[in-house]
Amino acid sequence: MKPILITISLAACTAEPLGGVATSELNLWADVTRDEAGKVDVMVELGTYDAALDKNYVYLEPDDRLEVVSDARREELEQSGPILGVVQYHATLDTVATGSDVEIELTRAATGETLISDGTFPEALAITAPSSIARDTSLQVAWSGGFGAEDVEVTATAPCARIETTRASLADGSLVVTTDKITMTPDASLPCQLTLRVTAVARGTTDPRLDDWWVASGFFTRQVSEQVLMITE
Repeated sequence: MKPILITISLAACTAEPLGGVATSELNLWADVTRDEAGKVDVMVELGTYDAALDKNYVYLEPDDRLEVVSDARREELEQSGPILGVVQYHATLDTVATGSDVEIELTRAATGETLISDGTFPEALAITAPSSIARDTSLQVAWSGGFGAEDVEVTATAPCARIETTRASLADGSLVVTTDKITMTPDASLPCQLTLRVTAVARGTTDPRLDDWWVASGFFTRQVSEQVLMITE
């Protein structure tokens, strides 16, 4: 199944404390990304949905804990926000081994529960892509490997240009980034150098006690592979 992205209007967001939320109504959304050097960036959101299906973000209270655990490393996530009602939690782990398991542990002071959501980093992809393309030319990217992943994402961002995230199933083995998804910065000089990010994406498991309505909760592990790409005249 491909990851589903939910777009939320910031003006409609609200935030509420965890203590007043039943576990069965709480959702957890986690993105855990490992780069080629083994550094892992973690982003977690907690929330609920109201009767109008608007997302309400949830923030921790003093005795609650939200931690990431991998390779015997344990790191507490830091809260960002509420900003316009949006609350996120972030952490970084260094030198996590290839294919490691990762857990997000939420300990609730109000109920005494420890909710554990987990996943495994997929195998890295071996990329086959051109080292340069002409301006106004599509880009074909092929791959092998990626064991454990379901999907592949291709993207790039640089001051001179941007490649919009393009997705395909791992089993497809390749995809084409069409010219309408490659945007040059106005007045950018050429040649333009970007770092192409090709990411294997796997789906983990959220704690069964959490809200599992449709896509309310989700856990994704990502393994990034990179290659330099030049855009020429």
